Amino acid sequence: MIVLRHPRTWPLWDVLFPPLCAVCSRPLGDSLLYCPQCWADAPLVEGDEMPKPRHVDLARAGYRFGGDDVVKVAVHALKYDRLRLVAREMATHLVACLPLRFVESEIVWTPVPLHWSRRMNRGFNQSVLVAEALAPMVRHAKPVH
Repeated sequence: MIVLRHPRTWPLWDVLFPPLCAVCSRPLGDSLLYCPQCWADAPLVEGDEMPKPRHVDLARAGYRFGGDDVVKVAVHALKYDRLRLVAREMATHLVACLPLRFVESEIVWTPVPLHWSRRMNRGFNQSVLVAEALAPMVRHAKPVH
């Protein structure tokens, strides 16, 4: 197993090779892989645009998936490039999109199950990583009203 270190732990490396956004090549600042502008430009899911599955009390998607934006690049980096640190960055941006009812309610975060063969091949369930990063952030969230 390859353990990836946080790419921002080598200050001298950052001086020689300034970190750039994986989407637009702008300087990253304090972000991990994607600049704040790319996240700001990501397509949000509006209101109740997402149909609620049967037997589910609350369901919410923060961003639309598709196109060649930061959302697709981040999901692919997590799922296929196995960059587990992306889950925390995704959770940070998702928590800012949460409606008030998700923060005020007693929420049980349930990750989407992954087929056993994909779980074995990948070695992890990406939705578990995002849910684990998101759950403690909700307690301190400043939700969208």
